Amino acid sequence: MFDLVIRNGRIIDGTGNPWFAADVAVAGGRIQRIAPGIEPEGCPIIDASGLVVAPGFIDMHTHSDLRVFKHPEEETKLLQGITTALLGQDGLSVAPCNEDTKGPMAQRVAGLLGTYLTHWPWDSMSSYLNALEALPLGANSMMLVPHGAVRALAVGWDNRPATEEELAKMKDLLAQSLEEGAC
Repeated sequence: MFDLVIRNGRIIDGTGNPWFAADVAVAGGRIQRIAPGIEPEGCPIIDASGLVVAPGFIDMHTHSDLRVFKHPEEETKLLQGITTALLGQDGLSVAPCNEDTKGPMAQRVAGLLGTYLTHWPWDSMSSYLNALEALPLGANSMMLVPHGAVRALAVGWDNRPATEEELAKMKDLLAQSLEEGAC
């Protein structure tokens, strides 16, 4: 009936309620039941006595935008209980871009994102997200729309206010990136 039972854990369910002692039954990769004294019916058992069982944590400020291409298994995150990472932080990231903005952006983000890739084979948000989806990722990834990348596509690298036309282009790039799967 179950694929796995985690026994005797301290359950923290993410609702803000205090922890409680219970077992967790899993089948088909999903939690099927949370209750004390679940009968495992011949499936594997993990004894979580003295340990916490909780939903996966979200890393709300990560700079793994390029690192995932070298370490897609995300073992360091998973060992901390992180199951979702939010990419595209600080307005500087790898998409959307074009051939004119890739080199300068790569220089700007090297200290934050590393230099794991020497060439970015994407331009749009959708092509970046598709490249992520092609990886055997160990953690889920969500991508913000980095305002610096959007501005670079519309204005370039000049330190000046955007024109009305450039603002309109930035709005269009933002809308397009959101439609393509960014958040």
